[in-house]
Amino acid sequence: MTRLFILLLLASQALAIPQLLNYQGELKDTGGSPVDTTVSMLFTMYDSPSLGTVLWSETQGSVTTSDGLFHVLLGSVTPVPDSVFKQSTVWLGITVGTDTEMSPREQIASVGCAYRVSSVDSASGGTITSDLVGLGKGTFGANSIASADYSTVSGGLNNASTGYAGTVGGGQQNQANDDFASVAGGYLNQATGRYSHVGGGGGNIASNENSTVAGGASSIASGFSSTVGGGYQNSAAGTHATVGGGYSNDADSAYATVSGGYSNSAGDYSGVGSGFGNDAQGRYNFIGGGLGNITDSTYSAVAGGHQNQASGFASFVGGGEQNHADTTYATVAGGIQNTAIGESSTIGGGRSNYASRDYATIAGGRDNDATRGFATIGGGAGNAVSYYYGTVGGGYLNHAQGDLTTVGGGWSNIARDSGSVISGGHLNLADGKYSAIAGGSENSASGDYAFAAGQQDTASGDYSTVSGGTRNRALGNKSTVGGGENNEASLYCTVGGGQNNFAGNTATTVGGGSFNEAQGNTSTIGGGRNNVIAGTGYYSTIGGGIENHVSGSYATIAGGGGPLPSDSNSALGNYSTISGGTRNSATGDYSAVGGGWSNSVSNYSSTIGGGYDNTASNENATVGGGSFNSASGHSSTIGGGSGNAAAGEQSVVSGGSGNQAQGVSSFVGSGGGNFATGDYSSVVGGIRNKARGDFSTVAGGGSVSVADSNSAQGIASAIGGGSRNLSSGDLSTVSGGYNNVVDGDYSTISGGKGNRARGDFSTVAGGGGAFQADSNSAQGIASVIGGGRRNLSSGILSTVSGGYNNAVDGDYSTIAGGSDNTLTGGVSFVCGSHVSATADSAFVFGDGSETFSVGADNTASFLVNNGFRIWTANPVSSNIGTRLTAGGTSWVALSDSTTKENRRAANGKDILEKIQSMPIDRWNYKHQDESIEHVGPMAQDFWTAFGLGSDSLGIETIDADGVLFAAVQELAKQNAAQAQEIAELKNMVRQLVQLGNK
Repeated sequence: MTRLFILLLLASQALAIPQLLNYQGELKDTGGSPVDTTVSMLFTMYDSPSLGTVLWSETQGSVTTSDGLFHVLLGSVTPVPDSVFKQSTVWLGITVGTDTEMSPREQIASVGCAYRVSSVDSASGGTITSDLVGLGKGTFGANSIASADYSTVSGGLNNASTGYAGTVGGGQQNQANDDFASVAGGYLNQATGRYSHVGGGGGNIASNENSTVAGGASSIASGFSSTVGGGYQNSAAGTHATVGGGYSNDADSAYATVSGGYSNSAGDYSGVGSGFGNDAQGRYNFIGGGLGNITDSTYSAVAGGHQNQASGFASFVGGGEQNHADTTYATVAGGIQNTAIGESSTIGGGRSNYASRDYATIAGGRDNDATRGFATIGGGAGNAVSYYYGTVGGGYLNHAQGDLTTVGGGWSNIARDSGSVISGGHLNLADGKYSAIAGGSENSASGDYAFAAGQQDTASGDYSTVSGGTRNRALGNKSTVGGGENNEASLYCTVGGGQNNFAGNTATTVGGGSFNEAQGNTSTIGGGRNNVIAGTGYYSTIGGGIENHVSGSYATIAGGGGPLPSDSNSALGNYSTISGGTRNSATGDYSAVGGGWSNSVSNYSSTIGGGYDNTASNENATVGGGSFNSASGHSSTIGGGSGNAAAGEQSVVSGGSGNQAQGVSSFVGSGGGNFATGDYSSVVGGIRNKARGDFSTVAGGGSVSVADSNSAQGIASAIGGGSRNLSSGDLSTVSGGYNNVVDGDYSTISGGKGNRARGDFSTVAGGGGAFQADSNSAQGIASVIGGGRRNLSSGILSTVSGGYNNAVDGDYSTIAGGSDNTLTGGVSFVCGSHVSATADSAFVFGDGSETFSVGADNTASFLVNNGFRIWTANPVSSNIGTRLTAGGTSWVALSDSTTKENRRAANGKDILEKIQSMPIDRWNYKHQDESIEHVGPMAQDFWTAFGLGSDSLGIETIDADGVLFAAVQELAKQNAAQAQEIAELKNMVRQLVQLGNK
């Protein structure tokens, strides 16, 4: 435990703030040795030496002891309120670190209680809160007089307070000579007006009621409620006039204000902020500062500057030198020697600018003249606006001579007619109504609404435009030249740029390039060189290129051509189009060539996309690209490739090489040497395939050998792929494989080799073999062979699912698979091997151990040399079910003890009695002939008697056997008992006989 020895407790300063208590002490350990450490200490003041009420507490977290000694300032963390020392006694408790509070507490002595010296009875913090009553006059200081009632002289020398309730605070030779007048101090100051006041300074006089001189020297506030804030030799003679300070300033008019400066004066309700020699003569004027500025009209103002004058009503000069705003609402923001004499005219700055008409504006610059109403000059030098609403933005020697004209800048530009505009440049002339020149040099816009730019360009037609370039001419109304050199545009024509281009006739356009001619009405040449649209080429277009020619109306050449005339593209048909390339020709109306070389479209709406040496010679014929392709059929199409021909109407060859689509709406997708000769036939791809039947299809396959090609000859027949396949039946299909033949209509071979589908609606899914004898053959109507080899289905709707050497000749019959099976009966099913079934509606399974022949109709026959099994539960290894053993003739019921549970002895006597009471009838089944009878109980009676089996509708053989076994066993017991009794009776009879014989 630590012990604390208190040495001293003192108040730091009785009246100082903050109010602190200096506390010093010594800290020793339990052995009495001084401690050097840093600890946390909790100081608490109480109203009692034990328990009591906490008056104040604070924790000082880091108190350092040196040789055991420490000192702290109590109240440095939490201020000590003076209410603590209103108690008669105060006790201090100290806690070091996590120890308990030390005992005993220390009483704070009287020195500490002197802490409360900062407050006395009825006073707190130096403010007297109770009434303090003094009687008579108050006079302090030497040779001072307070002669009037309630007058006061607080101190100083030779001061006098002669007015009622007057006051002199101090100073020397100050006088407060009127009622409620006051002089705070200073020298030779006089407050001679009622409620007047002089704050200090020397030689100041406040001579009118409510007048004030705050300080300074030799200043007079002689106006009613006037004020002089300070300075030297200032005068506030007007009612409510104010001089803030400065030297020799006069506020001699009512409500006048001079804030400061030197030798400034202000009229009624006017003000001068500062400066020298400024005169605000008019009412409600203002001068902010500067030198020698004058405002002499109502509401006028000068913010500053030198020798500026605002003489118009509500006029304004912001600054600068020798500027004049001489009429109503005129404004000069700054600059030198600027004059605004038009009503509401404005000059922003600059030099020697002159705004002489109403609402004229000059932003700046030099020697600019705005001589008409609403004229505007942004700047520059020597610029002039001589018509209403004209504007010159800047530049040099520019002139806006017409109403609403504008010159943005530049040099020696003239905007002459109404609404004309020149943005800039040199020696430009806008002489048409609302004409415009964007810039450049020596341009002329003489047409109404014309526009020009560049150098030496001319826009003389109404609404004509020259956007740039040099020596270009837009001569026709609404003509346009975008730029370039020496280009010319006639009526409604346009030249975008380039060199030596000509847009003649009406509404023609040349976008650029050189030596291009657009002569057909509303024709267009985008660019290039030496391109020509003849006069017959109405609404035609050449996008660009070299040496291209158009003579058809609405025709288009996008580009291309070449350096020689023989390289040109020619669009001669109306609405014809050539997108590019060289030596292409579009002579048919609505024909089109996308590009390429030496392509020719010669008929109505024929099209070639590109490539070379392609021809589209019939109406609506199309060649997408490639080479040496010919689309000669009406509406025929060739997508690309080489050497392809689409001769049939609406025929299509997508690509490949040497393909021909000859039938109507025939199609060849790709590959090589394919023929689609049937109408609406298709060869999708492959090589040397033929779709000869109408609506027939070959998807692909084939071979380089003609003998291996696929051929779809039947109507709507189809071959998916493979090689040497033939589909000759109508709507027949060979999906693929090799050397498959479909003769039947609507028949299908899905694949395999050497298969035949000869019956209508027949199907061979696959299979077959290397030799013809191994093929599958579906000969019956709607017959099916799923796969395998050497299978035959010749019956109607007969099926061989697969296997080997199976033959079904019965209608609606099926061989599921296996081998060497024959089925001639109808609606029968055979599976397994070596079955020969002639029966109708039979189910036969043979295990192949021998030929299994079945001829009985409506039977299910099984040859299973190793037994017949039926499982009724999982897993199979549990053997749960029933079976016929090999060579067996009856079903074997599962009775293995390992499969049974809940075994208990049967009550044979009870069972026998129930059998005795259970009806046993002779009956026949309703679904059998009446002649077929049976003997036995009803299942419901058996269920009621024994409750055995899964339900009450049948009797399971194992339950019937068990009941009979139990009954027989009981009968055997009864027979044995009877036999014993009979034997005993016989013995008794024998004995009786023997006795009788004696």
